[in-house]
Amino acid sequence: AFAAAALLRRWTKGKVLFASGSPFDPITDAGVVHYPAQANNAYIFPAVGYAAILAKSKEITDEMFVLASEELSAMTDMEELEQGRLFPPFQSIRAISKVLTARVAEKMVAAGLGTTPEGCNDWESFVASNMWNADAL
Repeated sequence: AFAAAALLRRWTKGKVLFASGSPFDPITDAGVVHYPAQANNAYIFPAVGYAAILAKSKEITDEMFVLASEELSAMTDMEELEQGRLFPPFQSIRAISKVLTARVAEKMVAAGLGTTPEGCNDWESFVASNMWNADAL
């Protein structure tokens, strides 16, 4: 069922942890602006998939998704959480993806599921240098 962020906030007296697949406008409650989180496949799945490609992983385990989720959750600070943001700002998606992809690729190699590519001395740098960049066209 679909529920509006403002309504859920009111029903729970502001205690709701809300994320939707669709964007919502900010909500002002008692003079404080809250930003309903948009949760979709933009953060975790691309990072895990790209890590598997770069590391040539034989398998993607549940542990890889847990690791990516934990890494993502650590990127949101207390101020953002107080504003209702469960994830870092989407404007930072490239930097976020770089870190998530690097951590998952490292884990895949450490677990014996993949290999470190030739020329990769630092996963974050390697991921960044292999990301598609429209500005390079």
